[in-house]
Amino acid sequence: MAQVCARCHTEFRGAYAFGLYWCTVDRFFVCRRCWEERCGEGHGSGAKNLSFRGISALGFLVMVTVVAAPWAGMVAYDYSTLKEWNAAPIVPVGELRLGQIAKVAGVIVSNSSIVFGGREVDTDGGWVWSWDATGSFAVTDGAGTVFATMERWWEVGPGLHPAPNAVRTSGTVYMSGDRVYMIGNVASRADGTLVFFVRILSPSPADPAPPPILLAFIALLVGPLIPLWLWAGVWWHGRAVLHRRAVNGIPPVRILEGAYRDPSLSWRPNRKSISVRQRRYVTIVLVAIFAALVYLTTFLLNLHERSDEVAPILVISFGGLMLVVLPVLWVLYGGGLPAAVAFSERGFHLWYDNPYERQLNDDFIPWAQIAKIEFRDAGRYEKYWYLERTTGEGEDLDKLSAENLRALTAEWKRRTEHDLQGGQAAVDA
Repeated sequence: MAQVCARCHTEFRGAYAFGLYWCTVDRFFVCRRCWEERCGEGHGSGAKNLSFRGISALGFLVMVTVVAAPWAGMVAYDYSTLKEWNAAPIVPVGELRLGQIAKVAGVIVSNSSIVFGGREVDTDGGWVWSWDATGSFAVTDGAGTVFATMERWWEVGPGLHPAPNAVRTSGTVYMSGDRVYMIGNVASRADGTLVFFVRILSPSPADPAPPPILLAFIALLVGPLIPLWLWAGVWWHGRAVLHRRAVNGIPPVRILEGAYRDPSLSWRPNRKSISVRQRRYVTIVLVAIFAALVYLTTFLLNLHERSDEVAPILVISFGGLMLVVLPVLWVLYGGGLPAAVAFSERGFHLWYDNPYERQLNDDFIPWAQIAKIEFRDAGRYEKYWYLERTTGEGEDLDKLSAENLRALTAEWKRRTEHDLQGGQAAVDA
């Protein structure tokens, strides 16, 4: 991804291409330096004539999509899986094969009268009937018999008999002799006997049906995103066309990476910044991690697990990814840090290892242009050191290390006092 500043014609690549500003007056993209120096910071109107390209409604839309897409996918998976399984043909017990996902109809055969039930659970919303986590019984369809276990059940429809332990709810149970419909996975014991791991159990072939609320939830998540993305496409295309007209026929200026510090200055190390190459490697790693999570999600769902069974894994995975990605992105693109600073008779020098940051930031501030250096306390979360120039412009000094900040302040005060004393001596003379 590359974009050219319409003022200086510098070509910005990668994340820096998304950091250009949209000037609503000139109707093209400009870099931060050109916005400040050549556009007069908004043609006299400041931020009113400024529109960010990266940090915008489009960026917010991307974040909403990233959050909503996994949940919409899981809900859609549940709905499609239930619908597919309910429409599946019935497989005779004698034709079941190892590893198969099948739908079986038969009669429960057991020495116990109640083969599968549950218990009442007190929740914040009141008492509910909760099916047991385990249960086992045999099912026969007249031509064969298979042992069924409820260790991995997903959905259980209401049984035909009221539960004797259901006092506050309308809980039901399954009993020997009930005709049931089961969907599940065919496995085997150590002796080779087939075992049917029931995923769906119901006395009706059409129950449980996919609830309509799943469709409503999908529509709620996905519905608004479709027109918003269409709007974003039109918005993006319109600005891209206007910008291309502004830079058409103008050769881009490539940023050179082979620059070196002035060897005549005594450079002081500052906070360590990250190079363009390192940013590229970190970005590749983050994309790989995200792709691995997407694959893991797809792999888990392809095992025909219910989405709420893998949801904790997804939430932890995506949550962990966000906890890693957000700080890393802040480090990568949250603002350039000078790698070194130096003082000379002319002024204060800053060196950025990143060539894009050298293009966007001032690398020299004359002593004569520094009006004051002060600590500003604008509230609980707005405390910072600030350098104000004689032109009225200013710079946040948080990019300096504490040692360099103290050195800059001391050097500026020393020169200011020296100039004042020199001026007073000239007046006295």
